[in-house]
Amino acid sequence: MVQERIRPRYVGLLNFISRIFALFVGFAFITLVSRKLPVEVFGAWQYFSSVLTYFVIPASVINFWATREAGREKAVGRTTLQLSFLTSLVSLSFFLVLVNLNLFMRTEISNLVIYVFALWIVAYFVTTSAEAINYGLNPTLNVISSIVFEAVKLFFGVLLVVVFKLSLLGAILSIVLAFFFEFTFFVVMNPKMLSGNFDRTLIRKWIGNAWLPLITTLPGFISSLDVIFLGYILGSSSVIPIAYFKAALTFGSIVGYAGAISFAIYPKILKEGIDNSKSYIEDIVSLTNMFGIPMMFGAIILSEPLLCILREEYSVARNALILLSVSSLLGANRSIFTSVLLGSEKADEKVSSFSKDLVNSLLFKLPMLDSINSLLYVVTLALATIVLSGLKAEYEFFATALAFSNLLWNLVFTFYYFSKVKSLIKLNLPKNSFIKYTISSLVMSVVLVLIYPKSAVSEKLFLVLYGVLPVILIGAIVYFLFLLLIDKNTRVLVRKVVLLLTSLTNSK
Repeated sequence: MVQERIRPRYVGLLNFISRIFALFVGFAFITLVSRKLPVEVFGAWQYFSSVLTYFVIPASVINFWATREAGREKAVGRTTLQLSFLTSLVSLSFFLVLVNLNLFMRTEISNLVIYVFALWIVAYFVTTSAEAINYGLNPTLNVISSIVFEAVKLFFGVLLVVVFKLSLLGAILSIVLAFFFEFTFFVVMNPKMLSGNFDRTLIRKWIGNAWLPLITTLPGFISSLDVIFLGYILGSSSVIPIAYFKAALTFGSIVGYAGAISFAIYPKILKEGIDNSKSYIEDIVSLTNMFGIPMMFGAIILSEPLLCILREEYSVARNALILLSVSSLLGANRSIFTSVLLGSEKADEKVSSFSKDLVNSLLFKLPMLDSINSLLYVVTLALATIVLSGLKAEYEFFATALAFSNLLWNLVFTFYYFSKVKSLIKLNLPKNSFIKYTISSLVMSVVLVLIYPKSAVSEKLFLVLYGVLPVILIGAIVYFLFLLLIDKNTRVLVRKVVLLLTSLTNSK
């Protein structure tokens, strides 16, 4: 298999730019769907999306090892994809059995849509496995594939939801088709990812140590209990607070897109080691917060009109959005720290079966800490839900409780992981840069308050977009212009980006 020389700054910035592009396309899709669906149906969709995470857990086992093996230049493509497809059929069958036994919460979703969800399982398995292989080999392809996925999803969303009026069925089919096109993109752009033979020895190694990547899925497994717990306590009416929370999360997670800049750190450390990576990591932390801090301020100030993009009735979840914006910035930094810690671990290099070395490694300890984090989140949420339910609180307060629980424990564990990385490579946070990013963000915030789009708090999508988009653009311009005035490093970065774009243009 062919690998590129991984350049984390270049790939990270490219990934961030592509994520922003994919963000707008993705929001066009989610806005399209959310405005065509009643709140109850949208909430039911989010419920089943959470349920399906349990049926794709085996994919994480395969993908975990595929990335680490491919990153160390082993030909694992064919083994990975064949194993992923076969496993997906087992998960699909299990899902359909449980559906027919009526073991899930009753929702507004038809059986036909549920069967398309089953097809989504297969598409998810094979496509994410292709992503995992290429992440170890050539992460630049993963950057471009996200654009392919979002563009195809939007195209079929318009075709199936708007033109053919297939509602939620069309939305889910659009996602399945987007997975198919993304997988095809990987095969066409890197056919050597299919190299290698079906290696039974390798599969035995992966299965023998499946407990390790399964441990990495445990945090998500636990945290997904949040909406399921709401469903248990509140019954069918829980789909409304779930919808509020997911709407807030849709925009709160935008801040986390700043973490896309750290995309290439993990494969780089896997391939080249951590010894000479200190300056890279500090640069990536700085770049992440250069974009993340103003995005957080912007999401906080524009929380209400942003939620109106989906539907005006979601604007009541603005407090949840504010909390999730802060939490997402913490999460973007936390992802850097965990990537550094996991990428630096070498305990699995020469392991062929169960080993105590793996139990004592960061590959085991970090997921266990993340699981404790998720457990504390769910317990905190559970207590808040019981109290709010007893008080017969409004639905938006449940969404706020979810967001607060998320922020509280994300804050604690992010600072803990930073301390671990700092002890490993004596990492220094660029405090002076953080101060400049914050000052520039405050200047931007003043401008946003002065030109706050009150007319955007509306059910009419045209009024919302007409009010919000120009304000976002003006805010971004103000932030970067002020930052250019006060920060020399930003001026140097801009010159490098211009030179890079010029060289790419000339090469064509």
